[in-house]
Amino acid sequence: MPSTFEANVLSWDHVENAAVAQAREVGALPFVPCHVALLPGSVKGLGTPWGSVVLPSGVAMPSAVENVGAGAYAVRLGCRSTDLPERIDYLEDILEEVSADSTVLDIAGGYKLSLGLDLDTDEVWVLTNTFGACDIHREHLQSAQEWNAAFLSETCDTAHAHIPGAHSPFFEDYIADVEATQFDHTHVRVSLANAAIAAMIAFGVPGDPLHVGIESPSNSLKLEEHGGATHFVARKGAISAQHGELGIIPAHMGSTTHIVRGLNGPGSYSSASALALIADQVDLIEWVATLAEVTSYVAQ
Repeated sequence: MPSTFEANVLSWDHVENAAVAQAREVGALPFVPCHVALLPGSVKGLGTPWGSVVLPSGVAMPSAVENVGAGAYAVRLGCRSTDLPERIDYLEDILEEVSADSTVLDIAGGYKLSLGLDLDTDEVWVLTNTFGACDIHREHLQSAQEWNAAFLSETCDTAHAHIPGAHSPFFEDYIADVEATQFDHTHVRVSLANAAIAAMIAFGVPGDPLHVGIESPSNSLKLEEHGGATHFVARKGAISAQHGELGIIPAHMGSTTHIVRGLNGPGSYSSASALALIADQVDLIEWVATLAEVTSYVAQ
């Protein structure tokens, strides 16, 4: 549950002190009237903390999203561990061959394609993670700083830099670029997973190409309704966790990925941290499955 509300910041436990200080700076901005949600696992970031949710009003804040498009996708392969080839290097070769298209890397800014094993059911899953487009963030952050300097006669740091609101070409260009990048990353994640499933089936592994996957962006900008009004919700190191919505807490320092279900936690703007353990955010998400990595291929 949230532990403190101070200086327009609703903060959970297990957050970095520097992230709290940074969130308070953001919450004090005149164009951030709604509270900043500082979720479990939050750490200081560039301009805004990782593990935070911000609802700017009438402006766009590039620092509130940063690695645009980053996220994860998971889908059942349709077999169990006993159906996989005994030699892991065969699986590694398949994943590497699927990843041979260099244009995918240009879009994704780096990605990971892996196989995960459900520790309860022994089902095999295909997982894809894309790392996000930093160039979109840098380009629009620079534009925001230049606009602030030219029209507001002030030099803004990364937290304060913002792009003017609706009906401004700067704002419309930013939204269009972010939406296109998010679409591209979703397409890359799904396409890589589908290609891996097709390659596994062609290799002789029994599988089902018709399973519906779970798409879970962790750095996103999305138009949503909260508190009876429509807002652009900027999630940075956070996933959407509306009631019943399936999401993914990706593997970080460890080798396990968690499938979770959203609980629409109060004050979180229907979000959960992509950086924290499930046990630290039981008011935001509930556990569905734990996937242990079998093998993976990383492209950067």
